[in-house]
Amino acid sequence: MKKKTLIISNNYFNLYNFRESLIKKLYEHNSLELHLCAKKDNFFNNFSNLSVKNHHINILERSYSVISNFITLKNIYFLIKKEKFINIFSFTIKPNLFLCILKFFFNFKLIVTISGLGEIFLKKNFKNKLISLMYIKLLSKSDYIFCHNEYDFQFLLSRNNKLKKKN
Repeated sequence: MKKKTLIISNNYFNLYNFRESLIKKLYEHNSLELHLCAKKDNFFNNFSNLSVKNHHINILERSYSVISNFITLKNIYFLIKKEKFINIFSFTIKPNLFLCILKFFFNFKLIVTISGLGEIFLKKNFKNKLISLMYIKLLSKSDYIFCHNEYDFQFLLSRNNKLKKKN
């Protein structure tokens, strides 16, 4: 039986431009049933030559709306409940955050990639400080964390001791 594996990001543009080689490498792995999940955009068709299962979730990347983010979280919850993924690779801050929350409800291996901490950590207003604190604490729910740059890695380690065991 093939291990169901999900790769999730904000949009297919991100998956195609930054994760295409990983997706193709995992696709070649015969023991995996590969699923992609992102907001459908013009880059969606670039994966049509692969027999992967696509799931479309409307992730509003820059939205702070509690309602739209809750709906997205709920949709990801039901996707995981239905498909019973063994491995999930998450890219970009919202999927990373949502999947760390969902680890409280499901048992899957979560591999989080952080290519940059982004404007949540740069703009110093109350809302961003609250979200960044929550994000840093929730990252301890992940099984593996890959940081693309040393500064982000050291920043996260300095704010959450539980992450030291993961990297």
